[in-house]
Amino acid sequence: MAALRDLSLLQKCEDFLLHPTVRALSLAQRVDFLEKKGLSPEEITQCLKSVERRNGLSQLAHRTAEGLVEMKPSGSEVAASASPFQLLQFVVKKYGLVTLLLALLGYGYAQFRRRKTQQLLLQHE
Repeated sequence: MAALRDLSLLQKCEDFLLHPTVRALSLAQRVDFLEKKGLSPEEITQCLKSVERRNGLSQLAHRTAEGLVEMKPSGSEVAASASPFQLLQFVVKKYGLVTLLLALLGYGYAQFRRRKTQQLLLQHE
């Protein structure tokens, strides 16, 4: 009977911790409230781990669903047939400005190195 009560109490604890207004509270405030309700530190830890595990799985499922919705089968084909400006917009949108800047920096370095190598070869002859 005590185990049944404990399971019921732990389920209520998990439901409490998953409530949106409670999730906005700090961890210390949540733990303090649960201690006032009579839960032991072990029970609180068990609830927190269970909620973290459930929340982690639900977030993973949510992200996966969002990723599937955002996927478009012909995204690369559209980019390949686009004008250079549209391709640039696609790259910035997909990979971000930082990646674009790194690519431009790499291209500039490659051009600089190629020219320096050519100059050294001409001087050597």
